[in-house]
Amino acid sequence: MVLIESISKQDVKFTENNIHISATNKHGEDVELSLDLLRPIIPEKCSYIHLERGLKLTIQKKSQEPCWKRLTKEKKLNFLIKDKSFGDPNDCEDAKHTWLLDYMFYKRKTNPIKQDEPNKKNDPVQNIIDNLKDSQSHFSIHEF
Repeated sequence: MVLIESISKQDVKFTENNIHISATNKHGEDVELSLDLLRPIIPEKCSYIHLERGLKLTIQKKSQEPCWKRLTKEKKLNFLIKDKSFGDPNDCEDAKHTWLLDYMFYKRKTNPIKQDEPNKKNDPVQNIIDNLKDSQSHFSIHEF
């Protein structure tokens, strides 16, 4: 939700990497806001509605991935509010877990572990972490 009090008219344009908002408040002042998004979206599937408190934007991610760290390229914008009633707070963690399982299934399918490899450890979790470190140089266990 974007909080702009007492909007009399508004225009919202969605592009793949940006949301541009033009609005006029009840005093006749023009307000412009451009949000450069962290990840691409599907503009055709995005929408907005005018509420008493401001504009409620609904955006559709272009790629299905776990949760975004934030909406915009800039760190944190105080005037953007996530609608916590929209989803379960555990959805992000569930999505990360599902994504990791799918990724590991794909890795095993395309690169099966040989039974006679002496350097493999008995701990399957450590093997997963080692495989991720090998394939993703920037991998950190704290990201998952």
